[in-house]
Amino acid sequence: DTNVDDARLVLESIKESIVNGADAINYVEFKSFIKEDGKIFGIKCLDLEKNIEFEIKGKQVVNATGIWTDQIVEKYPEDIPKPVIRPTKGVHLVFPREKIKNNNALIMRSVDDNRGMFLVPRGNFTLIGTTDTDYKDDLDNPYCTKEDADYIIRAVKYLFPDADLKYDNIISTFAGIRPLVMQKGKSESELSRDHLIFWSDDGLLTITGGKLTTYRKMAEDLFKKLIKHKMFKGIKRKKNFSRQKFIIGLEKSEWQEFIETNNPKLNQDILDYLYQQYGHGAIKI
Repeated sequence: DTNVDDARLVLESIKESIVNGADAINYVEFKSFIKEDGKIFGIKCLDLEKNIEFEIKGKQVVNATGIWTDQIVEKYPEDIPKPVIRPTKGVHLVFPREKIKNNNALIMRSVDDNRGMFLVPRGNFTLIGTTDTDYKDDLDNPYCTKEDADYIIRAVKYLFPDADLKYDNIISTFAGIRPLVMQKGKSESELSRDHLIFWSDDGLLTITGGKLTTYRKMAEDLFKKLIKHKMFKGIKRKKNFSRQKFIIGLEKSEWQEFIETNNPKLNQDILDYLYQQYGHGAIKI
């Protein structure tokens, strides 16, 4: 969880889906639904690189747009809140590890509101976070504010009073928005990270909520919904069918054997990075 490269995981998941027969497109904007007798059977899209509109049609359209869910859903079932998503922002700070001098990963508490946070070593750096605050600004452009940074720094200074946490020592900050499902009467941190799957009257199937660490469970639950709906024949799968290694996965022993055989003229830190990030792809690189 704390050491995954989320962007790499997403890209590798997309690549695995393509190998297994899926089509993936990028730089494409959803414009509207294609309907017949009030039922959705496709979408109209815009190719943002060529400025060309085109259509994609199919038996089932799935809305898996995370924090943008409410911009897509047109008809909410009676038991689903509107809006269904309560966006909350989480930020992280990255410092040189030598400025904090932590030897291990730590779970710590905010001195402001007792919220749990992580302090995780990553090579020569330390990753610290995260916050959890309601977010009402531009969903496409979240960023770490001075208030966010100060909130995290205060917690670290309490445990590491000698840490050199000046703003100038911050290597980077990053922020993201959680697609939390709306629950009345609960604070940001109390909201469940569970996912929600529902059909709209117009035939749109929506999956939302959840988090990165449960993405396979979310996909399998969505798949079960489709099986139960009996829309497609012969798609049944065994329980936990996604619990398998990535095709690009590479055992450390295989990597070591490759290094010993080929003796690449690269520093060890670069070799370690290539293996961690790219698996079998590192051999091709």
